[in-house]
Amino acid sequence: MSIDTTVKQNIKISGSGTASGGKYDEVRISGSGKITGDIECKEFRIDGSARVEGSLTTEEVEINGTCTIQQISKAEKMEINGTCTIEGKATIGALEVNGSSSFKKDLQIKEFEVNGSSKVGGRITGGTVEVNGMLKVQESCEVEKVCSHGSIQVKELLSADSIELNVGYRSSAKEIGGEKIVVKQHTANKFLRQIINFFKSNSEFLEAEVIEGDDIQLEVTKAKLVRGKNIIIGNKCEIERVEYTDTLEVHPEAKVKESIKL
Repeated sequence: MSIDTTVKQNIKISGSGTASGGKYDEVRISGSGKITGDIECKEFRIDGSARVEGSLTTEEVEINGTCTIQQISKAEKMEINGTCTIEGKATIGALEVNGSSSFKKDLQIKEFEVNGSSKVGGRITGGTVEVNGMLKVQESCEVEKVCSHGSIQVKELLSADSIELNVGYRSSAKEIGGEKIVVKQHTANKFLRQIINFFKSNSEFLEAEVIEGDDIQLEVTKAKLVRGKNIIIGNKCEIERVEYTDTLEVHPEAKVKESIKL
């Protein structure tokens, strides 16, 4: 065991060890470590395995191994290349997931990029969400912008000013709302196919009960109701009811049971 706490208030754990919470400059764990209590630091890096039994406040987080954190009060930047579980709420500026992450409760972000897989047990609020892998949200996702080239599954409401979903594997939301909504058919790359196949999400459609916006352009979509001003129902769509105020275009191979101009 090697634990080095210098006069500059740094923590370095290699091997196996435990450290107390407090205010530090850098925290680095390359072996197996546990931190008991709330911790504030400039940099938090895990190359082995770690558990934080308290709240984390930091400028920068990098997870290359395995880590469980009780709560993130604030992190300006977080990069997950390994596996990370956040048991409580998390407030993060820029979040990039290249490995696997699980947020058990609410997640507040400015920028969220998913290149691996991520699960959120609560709701997501904030700025932009970009999905190139797989994102599952147990409650709602209410942000400014959403762009997906992977699989995004939201159990309740998916809401943003701009929503662009390039569907190569199953994506879903109970309700989708935004000013501009574009759904296109997309061929996933080999790496993404491996991720999605692992979770058995192999339906190449967007599924929703309600889609509502100003300008809506859909492909490969199954929905009960689509409501908006200008609507284009493209190829491989199955829509039960369309309500529009200005214009409606329907692809010859799309299925629309009922359309009404309001």
